[in-house]
Amino acid sequence: MDKLKSLFSRLNMKFSNDESLNELLHQSQSWDGYKREKAVARLGDLGTPLAIPELIKRANDWVPQVRFAARESLEKLLLENNAEAYVLCLPDIHHLNHCWRDNHKNLISLIEAYLLKKENVSHLINGISNSSPYVARICLDICIKNRVTTAEYLLKNHLQHYDVLVRLKISKFISEFSEDIQLNYIKTAIKDKYMPIRREAFQLLLNTGNQDSLAEKFLFDRHPAIREVSIRHLERKNKNPSSIYAASLKSSIPLNIRCSLWGLAYLRKTDHIENIEKFIKSDSPSIRKHALNALISLDSNRTAGLLKICLSDNSPSVGKESLRLITKHNIRIDFNYLLSIVKSSRNTHSLNLCINASKIINKWERLIFLAKLYEIIPTGNDKHLETINSSLSEWNHDFNRSWTKPSPYQVEILQNLATHSEKNMEEAILFAIKPYLKQ
Repeated sequence: MDKLKSLFSRLNMKFSNDESLNELLHQSQSWDGYKREKAVARLGDLGTPLAIPELIKRANDWVPQVRFAARESLEKLLLENNAEAYVLCLPDIHHLNHCWRDNHKNLISLIEAYLLKKENVSHLINGISNSSPYVARICLDICIKNRVTTAEYLLKNHLQHYDVLVRLKISKFISEFSEDIQLNYIKTAIKDKYMPIRREAFQLLLNTGNQDSLAEKFLFDRHPAIREVSIRHLERKNKNPSSIYAASLKSSIPLNIRCSLWGLAYLRKTDHIENIEKFIKSDSPSIRKHALNALISLDSNRTAGLLKICLSDNSPSVGKESLRLITKHNIRIDFNYLLSIVKSSRNTHSLNLCINASKIINKWERLIFLAKLYEIIPTGNDKHLETINSSLSEWNHDFNRSWTKPSPYQVEILQNLATHSEKNMEEAILFAIKPYLKQ
């Protein structure tokens, strides 16, 4: 409804309005089907494009007679001066394809045929520049499908369009031109922020001749998919991209270091593991994250200990990345290690991180960990206590789904905790563990 009001407002700014129109628009939304049908039919007779949004809505009305009247009115409004209004309403018109009260294909085809007429097609072409991305995309699709304008026009005027999907569709026309014409458009497309557009332009440029220096430059592109294209190109030319990456580990530019760490891992250069390990202590969290990913890719066994250590990293993002990699590679951690992180860390994010990490350990160890947190967290820290209580409730909700029992060692710890920490533990948790405690 809000979308319809917004569309009506935009049309109202371009076209005149009157009192009778407002009354008919109001009647077209009546609970009475007869009133809706009469109002919809009258809206078509007025000839004003302001009625189009409501008529589109009524074209999928639950009453068949109203739907029929709405379609007839929409056909009556296919007038010379209403083309711009229909262009603005194209997203709602095409939405009828997803409405199942009737088959709207004939109506949509009729409206598109009207817009493709010689006197109206300029509005369709201008619609590609519309401020609404939905209008722009549909206008472009219709123009391409019916070839109402040239690829050269689209590239020249819309290769830098604000909408990424419009740019992507238009960029595909670059390959249709000769090499000398391509270069003009490639220079624009290769700077695009959207990776698929940039990659396509880069691949076209690599095919134009000796572009080894360009390929070396794009080894440090911000997106891995483009770096892969560069690596494959250089390897075909018997170049050694790994040596370029290794040399760039000494760079002062963080992006180059991150790309080098990624590249050495991608190329499986295990002889650089010791150099990569040095970046675990980098001042930049993003570099530390890339170093972790590179190391786990090259030698998961050797990196397992580093991942555990990085759970207590000062940066929340590095800690989260460590946990993600620990989970992905099934690295074993226990509740004692998580408790040691909470005890030693001064970072506010460590508690939440360790609670999340406890979800991947044995469920009974997780309960022990959560219960022991009450002994560590100061009683005045309400926010942390609330987090622990919430986690205990979550544990209780998922209690014993796998039908496993705690080990005798775990039962002994739980018995002591139940004795000394009963006030802090929820009644449901006590009920859950009682069958396994010594009487």
